[in-house]
Amino acid sequence: MHVRSYLFTLICVLFSTNQLEAQLYSTQIELKNAQTDTQRVRLLCDLSFEYLNTKVDSAMYYAQEALRIAQNDHYDDGSSRSLNAIGNVLLQTGQHDKALETYLAALKKAETAKSESRIAQTYSNIGNLYINQGEFRLPLDYLVKAKLINEKNNDINKLIINLVNIGICYQYLDMPDSALHYLNQGLAKAISTKTNDNECAILFYIGSVYEDKKNTHLAKTFFLQSIQKAQKTSNQTIYSSALQGMGNIFKKENLDSSLHYTRLAYESASSNKYFMMSMNAASSLYQLYLSKNEKDSSLKYIKIKADLKDSLFNYEKSKHIQTLTLQEQIRQNDILKALEIQQKERMQNIQYIGIAAFILSLFILLIILSHRKINPRVIEYLGLISLLLFFEFIALFMHPYIEAWSHHKPIVALLILVCIASILVPSHHRLEKWVKEKLARKK
Repeated sequence: MHVRSYLFTLICVLFSTNQLEAQLYSTQIELKNAQTDTQRVRLLCDLSFEYLNTKVDSAMYYAQEALRIAQNDHYDDGSSRSLNAIGNVLLQTGQHDKALETYLAALKKAETAKSESRIAQTYSNIGNLYINQGEFRLPLDYLVKAKLINEKNNDINKLIINLVNIGICYQYLDMPDSALHYLNQGLAKAISTKTNDNECAILFYIGSVYEDKKNTHLAKTFFLQSIQKAQKTSNQTIYSSALQGMGNIFKKENLDSSLHYTRLAYESASSNKYFMMSMNAASSLYQLYLSKNEKDSSLKYIKIKADLKDSLFNYEKSKHIQTLTLQEQIRQNDILKALEIQQKERMQNIQYIGIAAFILSLFILLIILSHRKINPRVIEYLGLISLLLFFEFIALFMHPYIEAWSHHKPIVALLILVCIASILVPSHHRLEKWVKEKLARKK
């Protein structure tokens, strides 16, 4: 299969620059007017997504703020949504292991909330993570699960994304017929819902599958349709990609047509600062002009390619610095969380020590009182209270360990509790008898 230098996923091309700016402004206004924490969590996650491709630090800030609000409200669905947003930022900055860990945490929260839509979102994100790692068989299971849920809930927009990403996986697995099956399903739904941005992207993907199948006629047909739709929606990413696709197809048929489309692809990519796409187009133009023996033009574009390579290096360097900064912010947050956990554990231990000291003091007091002329019923009552406190303290102290040993399985937890009770209950009766017979006896 033809290896591409840039992997497209539909999730990244839903907005043009103008649409994104308008969407950001609209979401920020909504956030200011939000009346409930549920609305705030949703809007903060939306802002995180909208900043994902431009300002990852802002994207992380909004996602973490959403998580803070959701956790304070014990809002599991909101926590899952926020964790998905954080996972998206981690994925965007190349921290795949942490992103997967965060998505799995989001999945647990979604399952606790019994939110099918959030479970489907998380499955989609995990699938997208594997696609970004160059894995195309692993994500299919997650994407198909998400597809089934979105079909059941009739969530058409998310279903389209699932269908397209499944199609992309099959394309990279050299299974073009399966790829076309899912892409055509996605196209039909995009047309029926009149989602033009989705439509232009899917047309491009279908064209690229036909390009891989060496069916140049259908590849050109779909690329041209994609170009027309992309122009209408100002989707410069797909517009540049489809033009480059046309240029590649015409390389063996008509050098002038190939030059025409590749120049347009370069101009579009260059004006939008798509460094990788600009560099690929410049490389193609260099080879095309070299084939036509136009040395001046070929030298021009080989120089442009070299300059773009430097620009790409600087961009990647800047992005790497941004990623390192974000990683340090995350590390500092992890340190703060660890300190909070330590402080909670310390407070808990102090309380355990305080309770144990109180129970011990009560026993000592009873021993002292037993040697005084005090109503035996008072001593017996205090003795029973101290015994109850003692055994309840043991049960309280053992509870975290029981949960860990049982792995939250009720049957295992019950068996452990029965075993502990079989020791504590007889001990309780013996001590109770001792209290009645010994401590309540006046000398």
